[in-house]
Amino acid sequence: MLLRGLLVLLLGAGVPCLALPSAGAKPAYRISGVVLSKRTGSPVPFLRLDAKLGSSQASANFDLQSPASRGMGVRGAMRHDGPQVGRTERGWENEVVADEHGRFRLELPSAGAWQLTAAGHGFHRQHFDEHEEYFSSIVLTEVRPTAEVTFRVDPDATISGLVLDEAGEAVQGAQVWVEFARTEGEEMRRERRQAGGTQTDDRGRYEMPGLAPGSYVLKIQAQPWYAQRLGVAGGASRLDPPLDVVYETLWYPGAPDPRGAETIRLSGGEEREADFHLAAMPAAHLRLDPVGTPGQVIDGDVGSRARRSMALTRLAPEGGFSQTTYGDYADFGGLVPGIYRLEVRGADGRVEREVRQFRVLPGATGAVDLSSAAVLTQVKVSLDAAEKTPGSQVIFIDKSTGLSVTADGGNRVFGQGLKKRPGVDYLERNPRERAAYLAPGTYEVTLGGQGPNYVTGLEATGASVSGLLITVGSSPASVTVKVASDKGQVSGVVKMGGNAVEGAMVLLVPALLGQPGNVSGIERDQTNSDGSFRLEGVIPGEYILLAIDQGWNVRWDDVQTLARYLAHGVPLEVGAGSRLVRSIGAVVP
Repeated sequence: MLLRGLLVLLLGAGVPCLALPSAGAKPAYRISGVVLSKRTGSPVPFLRLDAKLGSSQASANFDLQSPASRGMGVRGAMRHDGPQVGRTERGWENEVVADEHGRFRLELPSAGAWQLTAAGHGFHRQHFDEHEEYFSSIVLTEVRPTAEVTFRVDPDATISGLVLDEAGEAVQGAQVWVEFARTEGEEMRRERRQAGGTQTDDRGRYEMPGLAPGSYVLKIQAQPWYAQRLGVAGGASRLDPPLDVVYETLWYPGAPDPRGAETIRLSGGEEREADFHLAAMPAAHLRLDPVGTPGQVIDGDVGSRARRSMALTRLAPEGGFSQTTYGDYADFGGLVPGIYRLEVRGADGRVEREVRQFRVLPGATGAVDLSSAAVLTQVKVSLDAAEKTPGSQVIFIDKSTGLSVTADGGNRVFGQGLKKRPGVDYLERNPRERAAYLAPGTYEVTLGGQGPNYVTGLEATGASVSGLLITVGSSPASVTVKVASDKGQVSGVVKMGGNAVEGAMVLLVPALLGQPGNVSGIERDQTNSDGSFRLEGVIPGEYILLAIDQGWNVRWDDVQTLARYLAHGVPLEVGAGSRLVRSIGAVVP
């Protein structure tokens, strides 16, 4: 009654009155702010901004025990895919263009952990508060339905250069790739991720713009224009000796091995020149007639292409190339210096004969002599896993050379156009029975792919085991790889002085880091605007959880540096399938 009388009095007095929200009305969700250049600090006009709803949404009152209230732990941001029209998982479209002063305003349909991105001319697509592969989501709730942010963006960086031969002439059509550099702390990531690629023009120049700040390595492959194939004899191509030359695959500035590559560190807007100088070298050849290892002939009745199939692979710490040929005459030409593996496969696609490994030395020319090639040891591999656990690639990494070998579990015939006959399975693979052919030495055993599986232990016959390492001799051996898939999850909130910390680096460090029994690497995440984080796919074990406020310049992969922070961490044990929630305090760098 009193409120009604007050309204009548105000209206009667000609005083304007604000509309009151009706009971139960949903708040208006909004992200607004300004886009600034990290390099200059000035506003960036006309960038396209997009917000996408993450898989987890925040509740009005953050409850550490409520899965729905946890902010999205995000990683693996796609930073180089260019501007895109973003849509949330529910089909909403949330896109706006900043004005001439860099101001923007995004009206959003609901609460949640929103992933904000920006892109435009001269600016690659990037997430809010992005660091390497991590960024912060902006969490909106019914209590806090709006957020005002300053979105600092990095201008594009560029790598360009000139590729010349030994005479100083331009090398046209050379393939140049830029890859993300790998740190020591990322040991579980076996292959470098490619960030882009291009080829040289008729002047020998290349350019790769649109790169985000970060660390990169460069790789180049090319073919001398005058290396001409002159004819075909006996089903194999021949090269004239004076023209039988190749360029070796090189990593900048001229290393034949990726471990010798120079790391190029780019800041926003930086332009770097990286020139290559290539020198043609005589090529080596491997010729076999008929196909087979020395003194052996492959027999069978499926067809000549199947029974005489063979594969030659050049091995490298970061991967390499493979070639497969068929027929009565095999000629692998253009071999550059490196380590090679020769396999001959029988009618059912399995490796049924000796597997040999040999090295082509720098300056080697002519035919390769296989008499000195090492005969590799067969290691039979089986998986000890639950029925619900699908098969995974089993990979052996040589601790001395970094070379990786994948256990072969295939019942597949090489070649095309072969007719299926009874008793031979051409397409299916047995995920639990496979074999690897290894040179004597010590290997780390891991699983390939991005699935949920991981190795928990090894048991071997004919070889010795220490943790996840197996030492193989010259006698055949067998190993059972114990596999599990029930990983855990750790989530929570990072605070400092009672306030949530946005943009902090969260680390989950294995207690057995660096020891043979350790089966996991360091997990990382970045806190969202409400201080929340979530680490998924954690291998069960004992860990130390810690957070470093604005710690993205800290050498987290350096053991001595990391030791200074571990005393401030929280010990915890992650069980199979567990969902742990911890609130921790941040430390300063």
